[in-house]
Amino acid sequence: MISIVQAIIAFFAQQGLTEFPHEREGEISEVIEPGRVWRVSHQASYWFARSRKRIHLSPGDRVRVVDRQGIVLLIEPLETEE
Repeated sequence: MISIVQAIIAFFAQQGLTEFPHEREGEISEVIEPGRVWRVSHQASYWFARSRKRIHLSPGDRVRVVDRQGIVLLIEPLETEE
């Protein structure tokens, strides 16, 4: 029989990222492979990150976390209003 805790864990696992939308931002802390792999500070932790597109990001750039694949975040540049 499945316990309530297991059901809750399964539900949130299916949802991918579970934080609120305003918490889906991070900051590039290191460029590992230009245009392909970065280290991102997100929710008080450091993550490896990739993008679906080839983009240029530098340390200090803000990014939006759009998904997660295991321990790798999928990111895109954070568009700023000017």
